[in-house]
Amino acid sequence: MSATSDAAFTPLHAPRHAAGGGLLLVERLHEVVACINSDAGLDTVLQRICAAALDLVDADLSMFLRLDGRHWRPTVVRRDQPTPAWDHVAVHGDDWVTQLVRDGGGWCAFPVDDVSPVVAGVVNAAMPAAGTGMVAAVRASGQAHGALVVVYADGRRTPEPAEIDVLVLLAEHAGVAIGHAQSSAEMVRGQQHQHVIVEATEDGLAVLDGDGLVLQWNRSAVRLTGVPVDEVVGKPPPFPVSEPGQVLDHRLPSGRWLEILTSTVPESEDLVVEFRDVSSAKELERAKDLFLATAAHELRTPVTAIHGFSSTLLHRWEDLADPGRRAAVEVVAERSAALASVVDKVVVGSTVAGQDAEVTPESLDLVVVLGEILAGQVLPPGQHRVVLDVPDEAPQAWGDSRAVTEIVRQLLENAVKFSPDGGDVVIRVWNDDVHVGFTVRDEGIGIDPTDRDRVFELFYQGCTGDRRRFGGLGLGLYIVRQLVRAQGGTVSASPAAGRGTEMRVGLPRVTPA
Repeated sequence: MSATSDAAFTPLHAPRHAAGGGLLLVERLHEVVACINSDAGLDTVLQRICAAALDLVDADLSMFLRLDGRHWRPTVVRRDQPTPAWDHVAVHGDDWVTQLVRDGGGWCAFPVDDVSPVVAGVVNAAMPAAGTGMVAAVRASGQAHGALVVVYADGRRTPEPAEIDVLVLLAEHAGVAIGHAQSSAEMVRGQQHQHVIVEATEDGLAVLDGDGLVLQWNRSAVRLTGVPVDEVVGKPPPFPVSEPGQVLDHRLPSGRWLEILTSTVPESEDLVVEFRDVSSAKELERAKDLFLATAAHELRTPVTAIHGFSSTLLHRWEDLADPGRRAAVEVVAERSAALASVVDKVVVGSTVAGQDAEVTPESLDLVVVLGEILAGQVLPPGQHRVVLDVPDEAPQAWGDSRAVTEIVRQLLENAVKFSPDGGDVVIRVWNDDVHVGFTVRDEGIGIDPTDRDRVFELFYQGCTGDRRRFGGLGLGLYIVRQLVRAQGGTVSASPAAGRGTEMRVGLPRVTPA
């Protein structure tokens, strides 16, 4: 202990504690230390320290000035009376209380009318009739935490040595308790921050103990698996766990695919299991496999015919009459056109895949554009008839004529393919306040309501059933959607009234200036 003061202080009056009270103070101090060192928040610990100081040295007011950077943050307790609250008090670099705390600690007794501005400002506001007091620096592990101050209303009151010793000891224990409370608060903040991150992540996260039982299960884990927290904690997770550092794909009973990655927790037997929904990726992978198989078939079929008939012409030209030669050449030409169509579709599909197609929008008269498209459109031989049902005029649309041509070509090809019995394919122009567009309606096999959105996905070829028997690459309607979106438009598919399918394309309507 050290006793330092910038002001002379002379004991004037005996303390109210009875003789021999030092032992009692020490016993009370042990009780207080146990109380302030309990797991509590910093504000609670500071209140307990002030209340203990008030009781141990029989003071009328106590306060803790917590040093927080450039400010003191006071906690004040007055015997049997409420006290005002302060946010902070400025730190004065030349204030002797500040120096006492920062320069290594100690204690000092003082008269209130001759004390540091920091202490005087708070004391005078809390207890204007204050007389004398003591201040003890609070430090721990080389860190300055603040100052513990006690004040007496009686200007003649001076503490006895036992009270001084107890106050200094309380200040020492207070430093430890405050450090513990701050560390605990920091740990709690870290845990809360970690909890927020874990709960906010889109990935499922689980912590397993050494026996593989769930300790923690975040919100995304519930969403991905459908298993509530209270049904999984203390039990194995509802999926196999991969070896640490390895990735495992697993399909849940719901059909959802999970990618599971397991990591070890350092210096622990616990495991952290991270898992995410990869159903879309699995579906795309399956669709790509189907596309490759279908593309091979779509390419091989015309190539086989071309090779066969061209070989016949090459090796048996002299044996064939003109009709036979003509028939072989027609087959080669037809299959070559089919092959070119497949190649074109693959090229266009790869061009627009994963990005906006390049378009140059301008003001379009869809009535004129559709008429020009159909005038140059050649349908494959069959029982199909294209009917253009348009008004004499329609509002201008904002679009790219080349993109519209490709859209119509793909939709007509689709309509013919899925109308094996022939029938009319009707194209109508429509408009509303926002869009100008057209519909393509066939009289074919129709569309399953569950496929209305999915038919526009890359490589998608419809559910098993009638639509699958017509082949195709699963690119046509994907190309349509990408081209329509690039023009700022909309496209949808729906069952037509009666039978067949109706494709509806809308382009932005040009607003007159």
